[in-house]
Amino acid sequence: MFIEWWERVRGFDRWPEVRATIESTRKYGPAATGGTNFATNLPVFRKDVMLERMSIAYATVDGVGHTKRIWLPACPLLLSLAPGDHFYVRYCPDNPNRLHIRERTQGNFVMILTFSILCLFFGYIAYFHS
Repeated sequence: MFIEWWERVRGFDRWPEVRATIESTRKYGPAATGGTNFATNLPVFRKDVMLERMSIAYATVDGVGHTKRIWLPACPLLLSLAPGDHFYVRYCPDNPNRLHIRERTQGNFVMILTFSILCLFFGYIAYFHS
């Protein structure tokens, strides 16, 4: 329910939805075990978070093919996929390289909603108890 509302507010629901294919994946982290970004040999500083970089391919509705690398911070729905698997993305008609991936937003949205509720709660306590 919240995700659909968020997509309507941001206009993502008007973007065309197409099927994307995973070409390759690479996992990084968690940093607590000495995870390293192999492209730059720098440590990944996200404690207890598994990051995955995916290379995906998709075609716009007019048939133009695109490839893109995306980062997935702890997205269990997409982290379970392997090269050759498919999922759906929405792309901006004006800029086909700009993507919206619902599964990636769901994890972030829950975290933001929880943080907002906690901020409101503590703000309420601070306001009425001072």
